[in-house]
Amino acid sequence: MDDVDAEAVRGADEAERARIWVRWVDELGQPEASRRWLAIFAATDAPRTG
Repeated sequence: MDDVDAEAVRGADEAERARIWVRWVDELGQPEASRRWLAIFAATDAPRTG
């Protein structure tokens, strides 16, 4: 996870995001992977969705 930063996740294509997600779930478990995923996208998605 230390080798994947927020910008890398946001900038990844769909296939790469899927690979990152699977790796995170395998290494961190689903709850922590979800927490990190939501934290990454909350900063960019929230202003656009109101």
